[in-house]
Amino acid sequence: MQIVLTSDQVHSLCRQLGERIKAAAGDNRKYPIRIYGIPRGGIPVACLLGYLFPEFTVTFDLSTADYLVDDIIDSGATRTRYLTKTGKMTLAMIDKTESGNEFKDAWIVFPWEANEKEG
Repeated sequence: MQIVLTSDQVHSLCRQLGERIKAAAGDNRKYPIRIYGIPRGGIPVACLLGYLFPEFTVTFDLSTADYLVDDIIDSGATRTRYLTKTGKMTLAMIDKTESGNEFKDAWIVFPWEANEKEG
C-alpha cells in the first residue's frame, strides 16, 4: 500500500517529532537545541523543525548536533549507523520499528519526493 503524505500531514508529524525531541532533551535542556537532518530526507525535516520550533536551530555540522532527525526509520539501519558513528540519538517523523505504527506496512511518499520519477 502506498501513502502519499500531504504538507498538512507532514506539518503534524513534524510537530509531534519536535515534542518528542523536547521530551528527550528533558527539563535541563540547553537552548538552542541543535538538530542535524540526515541526508536526504532528514534535511527538509530539520528545516521544518527549525521553522516550527524557535528553540531549535539547524546545524549542518554533525559534530555540533544534539539530535539527528530523519523523515522515516524503516529497518533502522541508518539510525544504527549514525548511532555507532556519533553516539547521538536519531528521531524520525515516522518510525516503522515502533510497534503499532500505522505506517508499518506502507510505502510512504513525502511531498519533497512526490515528483522524483518525473525528471
